[in-house]
Amino acid sequence: MSDQDQAGDLLDHGHRIAQLELKVAELYRRLGQEEPAGGFVFASDARASDNVIEHPRMAEALQSGNKIEAIKLYRELTGAGLKEAKDAVERIAP
Repeated sequence: MSDQDQAGDLLDHGHRIAQLELKVAELYRRLGQEEPAGGFVFASDARASDNVIEHPRMAEALQSGNKIEAIKLYRELTGAGLKEAKDAVERIAP
């Protein structure tokens, strides 16, 4: 698959996600409820962030004091954004 095909697939997925978000917003409106402010939290999200500390590469990065590598790895393992990953690593190893 070429880079252009992959980029097209990503754009298509992004478009589909945007459509689903609009539908979910409409459902909340029809039910007379507000959407969650922080977005949706799934049980799998908590498990991923909890288990990341136990990952061998994360332990190695933290033990060596390499916070930048730990932040990159946290993002890779959890899908978190940069700020969330930085804050999480700072909580783990201040």
